Amino acid sequence: LKSKGVTLAAICDIDINRAKKAAEKYGVEKYYDSVDKMLAEADIDAVDVCTWNAAHVPVCITSAKAGKHILLIIALCSSIVMYLCSEILINIFTTDAVVIQIGMSLIPLLLFYQFADAMQICFANILRGTGHVMSMMRIAIISYVIIGLPAAYVMGFTLGWGVKGIFLAISLGLFTAAGLFFWEYHKFGKAHFS
Repeated sequence: LKSKGVTLAAICDIDINRAKKAAEKYGVEKYYDSVDKMLAEADIDAVDVCTWNAAHVPVCITSAKAGKHILLIIALCSSIVMYLCSEILINIFTTDAVVIQIGMSLIPLLLFYQFADAMQICFANILRGTGHVMSMMRIAIISYVIIGLPAAYVMGFTLGWGVKGIFLAISLGLFTAAGLFFWEYHKFGKAHFS
């Protein structure tokens, strides 16, 4: 938890006793059982969201509305585990050497895809939380239909990259969506939260 220029300012947990215990362990003065209260009282610049998946969205929306930077570590951790244990995980499902070889060659692309997907889901849900959803349909059409599908055809078939090209193209569509969702939220936030 020590990093140059970074101070752990507060800890929040739905169980106040667990929050207090963690605060004592890491030498943090402030601890909370309410994200809203923490954001209102604590002097923080960023929120590290370490919740279960279903709780990501409300915490991210609340933090974003409070003007905080948001860190999501779950996708990164699961990607690291998937990469380091990829052969073991594939061997659970098959012993066929050809399938294992194909699976091993696809793991890095799947991790790239997972990162792109996590980004676009996070930004889409934050934008959805503002109620500003009409732009989401336009962004989805641009990202997936205008960019993703043609890129998948070109990379997968025209260039002959096969499955790898298709995964790269889908990831390209997801990264495009993430960037556009973020840009749209940034525009919305400047107009409504400033």
